[in-house]
Amino acid sequence: MQSMFSNVLSRTAAEHVRLSATRRETLCWLVLLIMRFGTVSLWRLAAHVATEARTDSVRRRFYRFFQFVRLDAGTATRLVVALLGLEGKPWVLAIDRTNWDFGRTTINILMISVEWRGIGILLIFTLLPKAGNSSTDERTDLLGRLSRVFPDMKIASLTGDR
Repeated sequence: MQSMFSNVLSRTAAEHVRLSATRRETLCWLVLLIMRFGTVSLWRLAAHVATEARTDSVRRRFYRFFQFVRLDAGTATRLVVALLGLEGKPWVLAIDRTNWDFGRTTINILMISVEWRGIGILLIFTLLPKAGNSSTDERTDLLGRLSRVFPDMKIASLTGDR
């Protein structure tokens, strides 16, 4: 099952992300390992890569990936939608905001998720430069960003609280 998912992920990534074969392989490793082990700690993930390379070499490869590869939100979102098989289907969207205090810093995130098999999958987000609620303009701008990535998107429903 894991190798089947790995093959599908690699083929889909090749269609949606312009990367060399090595960088695409690294991206696929990272996605699969994060899903399997539930951590984003690169040194922990490196120990689980099925390769003959030493763990330190894999860890350095991960660090170089993040140093030199920039995936824009649209590319990542297109990849997620393709992997979930949502292309051409009407989407059930939810817009929501969450915030945390990290020391003296407020982290305020406005996001849009798509419902897939009973769970919300993040599609696009923005960091709000303030504490408190989002404005209509901020919500409209975020939905506009999503519609620029998917100009033919069909929305079955859009929900939000309040």
